[in-house]
Amino acid sequence: MSEILREKQKAEALKRMRLMGLREDFIRDFEEDGKVHICTFQKTYPELSAEDTEMVRQFEQKHHALVYLILRVHTILGDLDSLLYVGQYTEEWPMDLADLKEGYPLSYTANRGDGGLSEFGSIQITKTDEGGFIRVGYAYKGKFIVTDESLELTAYGDGTYEKPFGAPRWTGQSLEDLERWLEQIADEYDKLAEVPGWETEQPAERILRKAPWHELSPNILVKLVRSNQFVGVKTYCRKHGSHGRFLIKEVILRWLLEAEIGAVKFDSDCGDYVKIVRGVDSLQFSFAWLSTCGDDSVKGFRQDITIPLLSVQLVLDDGETQKYLYIPPEPCARIITCHAARTIREIVKDKQKRRALSKGLRDCFRWANETVTLYPDGKDSFFFTTKSGCPKNGGLILHEGVRHGYPCLYYCVHT
Repeated sequence: MSEILREKQKAEALKRMRLMGLREDFIRDFEEDGKVHICTFQKTYPELSAEDTEMVRQFEQKHHALVYLILRVHTILGDLDSLLYVGQYTEEWPMDLADLKEGYPLSYTANRGDGGLSEFGSIQITKTDEGGFIRVGYAYKGKFIVTDESLELTAYGDGTYEKPFGAPRWTGQSLEDLERWLEQIADEYDKLAEVPGWETEQPAERILRKAPWHELSPNILVKLVRSNQFVGVKTYCRKHGSHGRFLIKEVILRWLLEAEIGAVKFDSDCGDYVKIVRGVDSLQFSFAWLSTCGDDSVKGFRQDITIPLLSVQLVLDDGETQKYLYIPPEPCARIITCHAARTIREIVKDKQKRRALSKGLRDCFRWANETVTLYPDGKDSFFFTTKSGCPKNGGLILHEGVRHGYPCLYYCVHT
């Protein structure tokens, strides 16, 4: 790295540190000695160890960057160090500065437990009372992600080594998905609102037990790496952990990119097998990860993922390593409501009935590859038919009852 670029990067880093309102002693140390500080989620500021210093040196040397702050958090995936840095491309600095003003700086997050999961990405940060900063969330590949890194709300641990933070609370595709999830949480807290002193009490165990972040995330992190005439596919998920690299012949993937929709290819690698199907704008991989036991029996599991064609194309043509977060779609029927529009318009005028119907449509028809048609059946209930004929028809009926000691309205399916 040239000295001229280094000086420009240092001036830009100081500009960003002052814009953030970082502690004056941190700014002074960096300006005078080039010293980088660490901010942890517990609002402590440890000195860089020899290992930390070497990590920063290697990152700066490899990417021609200048690190000016490190944000550290302990998770069940290992220690995550988010390196805030100034890159080598000066034309990108105005955009980086704008993102920083919004509280979403670009960073390189080093996973100290598994270097293969380290990555570049935008993170959300917030300022502490002491003038330091902590990481409170992140955006990944255009997905909306709510992280489990809040001391007030976390369902897992407190961020210490003994009790690390857990997985993201929620992952979705749109703000509408986020709104529905927040409404579900709000419903639970509405019930608690009638309990005296609920504001100062911890959430009831039943809320944590039912909350979507309590279960293991089904999401799968996929890494694609080109190597000679092969493309290595490595997967990681909470249920099965990190699984070995599967080498797929490059010629197979190139053939599938040009093939018709529905074309199928098979491949094997060291006793594991994969079936690949050409989709409209993606390739659908079905892996059979197998292992041989001492008694000559075989055990393993199946893992299905879908990868966009563009990601595969970038690996093949540019040799660019790709990381992709695959989020399995939830089974959900297509619901046709046009025949019951008048009944629905009346229902949505009542807040309790509206919420009950919203939950009913969300939870009662988790039937994959199905189409459900609703018809009016009484004041607030519906008759429905299905395309598959299993069940042939039934009713979505509004009930009044008591749950957890509180009166409530809810819909159930009757067949």
